[in-house]
Amino acid sequence: MVGGGGAKSRQLGLEQRACANFVKYSWYGPPAEDVIRAIIDGGADMGWFKKKPSWEEQLAQNIYDGLVAHNDIGDITALKLRIPTALHHAYQNKIVLQRELISFVALASVANPESGLSPVLLAYGNLLVHKIADRGLQMSRDQLWSAAYDDVQAMIASPLGWAQRWLSEFGDDPKDDSILFARHCLLLFETYKQTIEKTRPR
Repeated sequence: MVGGGGAKSRQLGLEQRACANFVKYSWYGPPAEDVIRAIIDGGADMGWFKKKPSWEEQLAQNIYDGLVAHNDIGDITALKLRIPTALHHAYQNKIVLQRELISFVALASVANPESGLSPVLLAYGNLLVHKIADRGLQMSRDQLWSAAYDDVQAMIASPLGWAQRWLSEFGDDPKDDSILFARHCLLLFETYKQTIEKTRPR
């Protein structure tokens, strides 16, 4: 459950395991200043809210638009992964969901009581539930959190095996492509965390 006592210890364990794994990888570099500024300033279409959004709803939307929707951070395409053209649309749908899951756990991993991000985490979970429902998948915020946490934990624990399973529906899975995809998603998780930390309420 998002925000529960067990979530804090889960986040802690996730952070410890992430640190152990990330020493193997280089990082994309500091979050781009224009991405950080876009998240802070906003300007997103908030039409799906029935009333004027609260500050945490606005920041949740800005995080989504700056990281998930715009996807300027280390993009990886179906062409780079040599996925057949007929499956490009399926890949695009799946990678959007993957960025949503990674961003949810990245936000949770930095949303400690001192960060001021706990209300944003709840609002972000609601936003993701809405986005996913628009694409035909119905689940509660807690169900989404459980799926996101388990998926990211599996990614960190065994990146190559996780990537091979992820790519298996798109045909042949050369090892080089799995390594590329695993590395991309691990780095995406770290970059999301770094960017969100720089945009938290002061």
